[in-house]
Amino acid sequence: MCQIVTVGCDMQGSIQGSALLLFWNGETKMKRHFSTAVGMTVVAIASVFGAASTTQAAVLAQYAFDGQTNAQNNNAPVTSTLAGVSATNLIPNDASLTAPARPSSVINSNYALGATAPYISLYPNSASVGAGGTPAAAVANGSYHFFTLSVASGALDLSDISLWATKGGAGTRGFVLQSSADNYTTDILSASVPSANGTSAGGTANFYNPTLSGAIYDNLTSITFRIYVFTDNSGRSVNFDDITVNGDLAAVPEPSSLALASLLAVATLLRKRRAAL
Repeated sequence: MCQIVTVGCDMQGSIQGSALLLFWNGETKMKRHFSTAVGMTVVAIASVFGAASTTQAAVLAQYAFDGQTNAQNNNAPVTSTLAGVSATNLIPNDASLTAPARPSSVINSNYALGATAPYISLYPNSASVGAGGTPAAAVANGSYHFFTLSVASGALDLSDISLWATKGGAGTRGFVLQSSADNYTTDILSASVPSANGTSAGGTANFYNPTLSGAIYDNLTSITFRIYVFTDNSGRSVNFDDITVNGDLAAVPEPSSLALASLLAVATLLRKRRAAL
């Protein structure tokens, strides 16, 4: 009779098993079918991964502030998320403090900054204005708002983040964007916003769309983004709208699916072996 002893397979990319052993009439024989069995198993497993993980790039989460009012000041909820993705509110750092010792935000409806009104005005903490109104000072002084994306199942593969931004008026104002993917050590974007308020001040909105490239933005179960703000004087803000994170939500196949794929591949080989006898 024929009995399968073992097929070892490492899902990290290499075949660990040393052989497919077939016992035939009580004698142990190494068969040339080993490479065929392993190849079929790997193909079957790859097909399971491919079918389960391939998705179209999509909007994972967007903060458009539509329908929001001053009731959401300092606690603006996410507007929309992809199914399976959770997102926190956009909230200020050091929420236990009061402004201006901590950053703050106000929902405004003066004009449509992004696609539609309203938008959000982010104010820096008191340490990040005037002489402290620089990108480096904003980061060092924790002058940021943040939000977190997470998934309970599968993984996030991020592609880019986009947003609209303007000044709230005259003077030097800007922002820095960082993420937890590299523990907030590298700027995704650092910008001094060149234009004043959109149509209400005769200026134009500024569109920013940095890519999120590299392995650090793939296969994530959660990620946090920080938006640091700085201005040259107190009481001044940087306005934002349509803060959007794009990418894929990749499903992870169940272990039972992988095991079934392996067994089906080996069973197919044995059926062909019997037919050839």
